[in-house]
Amino acid sequence: MRRFCFSAEILAAALVISGLVLASPSSAAESGSAASALPTWLHRTVEANTYVAPASSFVPSIEAVGTAAARHDVTESVSDTSNVKFGLVTFPSTTQTYPVISTDGGTTWNVDGPLFHVDALQGASVVASSGALRPHGAYFWGRGGNVIWTTYDEGAHWWTTSFGAGVDYLSSRNGTIEAVVFGAQVRATALQRFLYVSTNSGRTWKVRRQLPDLHT
Repeated sequence: MRRFCFSAEILAAALVISGLVLASPSSAAESGSAASALPTWLHRTVEANTYVAPASSFVPSIEAVGTAAARHDVTESVSDTSNVKFGLVTFPSTTQTYPVISTDGGTTWNVDGPLFHVDALQGASVVASSGALRPHGAYFWGRGGNVIWTTYDEGAHWWTTSFGAGVDYLSSRNGTIEAVVFGAQVRATALQRFLYVSTNSGRTWKVRRQLPDLHT
């Protein structure tokens, strides 16, 4: 399976990257404690940005929304319903990666959003997590990157959330997305980690609690 990465730092060299969760009463103390430990550059509430990929001298050719994609070039597909599926496609001629959608169970696919990734500029990595956000959405994230991509309206709009030091893990359950986010390096071999939660398809995120440090 072809693998991709969405690294914000490298993506910015090619493109211009032009997300509030209410904590339950039982989690309020945890949220406050986590917020007090946050580094100054990592905010308690993080809002996503709408994503638009403008024309760039680095990327002279852009595939339009609706462009047909070959089924064998589609990877990382996830199901919204039995017929609606989301995926990623890399066009062999340009090594450009786009989100795609199928409304017939995966028989045919079409570009469903702006340019996500360019192999020649951003190198190879891996989509470590992807999933459906019912009733009409999906998310993608690449391990090693710090950007989470989400849509809630079958690709009519895409949102990106950037966490400065990176994302360690991403999952979803019952409409809630949970992201384990890196904080500051606290010792030579340890990184802080925090749990962020979104209940509105990745448009806003709020820190829920601090997790055990990652020891490298």
